[in-house]
Amino acid sequence: MKNIRNGRFAKLLGFLGLFCFSLSACEKPVETASFVNSSRDVSHSSSHGFSQKSEPFSSLTEDGFVISHVAGGLRIEEYKGSEKKVVIPNAIGDYPVVSLGKAFQNNRAIESVRIPNTLEMIGDYAFQNCFSLKTINIPDSIISVGKEAFLGCKNLESISFPKYFRTIGERAFFGCEALTSIEIPAGVRQIDASAFERCTSLVSAVFNNSWFNFSKRLFAECVSLTDIVFPGIYFEVIGDEAFYGCSSLRSISIETGVKHIGNGAFAECTSLTSVTLSWTVNTIGTDAFKNCTSLNSIIIPDSVSVLKDTFVSCDSLAYAILPNTITTISGAFKDCDSLTSVFYFGTNREWEGVDFREEIETMPGMTVYFYSETEPSESGNYWHYVEGVPTAW
Repeated sequence: MKNIRNGRFAKLLGFLGLFCFSLSACEKPVETASFVNSSRDVSHSSSHGFSQKSEPFSSLTEDGFVISHVAGGLRIEEYKGSEKKVVIPNAIGDYPVVSLGKAFQNNRAIESVRIPNTLEMIGDYAFQNCFSLKTINIPDSIISVGKEAFLGCKNLESISFPKYFRTIGERAFFGCEALTSIEIPAGVRQIDASAFERCTSLVSAVFNNSWFNFSKRLFAECVSLTDIVFPGIYFEVIGDEAFYGCSSLRSISIETGVKHIGNGAFAECTSLTSVTLSWTVNTIGTDAFKNCTSLNSIIIPDSVSVLKDTFVSCDSLAYAILPNTITTISGAFKDCDSLTSVFYFGTNREWEGVDFREEIETMPGMTVYFYSETEPSESGNYWHYVEGVPTAW
């Protein structure tokens, strides 16, 4: 009986030992690490046969690209190579390159970059302050350029936007001093503030059937800009200081559809001689044409009712044509020393209802003329058009 009991006890000990060994194996599975291409993904395998994939982390490729995994493929985070002419690959290993982060920010060496057609967006700050960058190809796959993407690329000579392009981020090309011309393709929907500010060599800008508003300081201080072309562009707003300091801009025609011209929109455009305002414009901001010292005449459309500090210090302004819809003139022609004639499209009685009209009437040498299509029988100051030119009777 004693031997039997001892045998059972031995079996029990053996069973418990086996159970503890199995439990230990469950608590500490065997791990194996495998590196996939250059992305260094780590896979974990357990004794149960399941496989779990950990979060991938950044790694450095042989070509000097620091990459990370994102939805759909790889993101270029940084470039540590020494090449001056860089080609971003379509794929690294089995993964497509789909995103571009601050990859080349403050890189002073690169001169040209070829972007693969697997990308849809050039990210924020991607090429910021790449002082030596002269050329960059933007493939048809790209639909947007991010905030400050090319800010400070002072040697970038040209940029060509693909036909399906949609958005340009804030200050995207700020300070690109060598850029001479741009053409915005049809379909662009958004260009953010200061996108081309201080592009000091920019001479012309062409917009093709685009649908966007001119944001704040969009072309501010583009001192070489002489021509703006709007073939079929659709927009309602010209933002504050959009063309501030464009000292070479000679003429501007505000297209039908524009409703608002922002504060200081064309201030300090000292070469501007001709401005045509569409009948759809209904508000003109403070200082909109301040110090446009070459502007010699202006016609205000019927849609405008208030002028406030609009043409301050326009030294060459000789005459202005005002509609009878004007209700307020406050500082509109302050310091316009050459202004001697205001041609009012209304009667003397209507003029008496205009607020702050005294500011005009008391200007040195000023004469206010009232419109009469036929030669008036009574004496007074009247005007009409002769071959498109306002002329006193």
